Amino acid sequence: MNHVKFNIDGAIEGRVGKAGIGGILRNSENVTLIMFSKAIGFSDATSAELCVIREALVLFVESKWSKQSSLILEIDCTLCAGWLRSPTLAPVSFKILIADILILCAGRAGFSWSIQIVHREANSTADLLAKKRHTSKLSLGVEV
Repeated sequence: MNHVKFNIDGAIEGRVGKAGIGGILRNSENVTLIMFSKAIGFSDATSAELCVIREALVLFVESKWSKQSSLILEIDCTLCAGWLRSPTLAPVSFKILIADILILCAGRAGFSWSIQIVHREANSTADLLAKKRHTSKLSLGVEV
């Protein structure tokens, strides 16, 4: 099975503030398949990271690529990756969002996904998309 990579990131103003999320899905030839950028209102950094994971999964499972490719989510939040691998370790305040992410992926025939931690420097395009949206009046931008 082929694989695709969704490089994703969340961005906020300050510790808690206006937040945006963004991501770029590319195939193994580095061709862009989907780019998105979305305002999510006010958030903290961890919630923004979990929201971008959920949004990327929603976009992917609804795309034609989910039926022919496995997904690698590239994120820069080690905590979120750990909680998705071991949900019982997550703080109570994040358990509903984590459960929502896991339920979204459960029971989908042929659906395969994994999480890969990347350094912030490797996340520059997704970071730019997230920052672009948290300063914009538009709520969502998706390009396919």
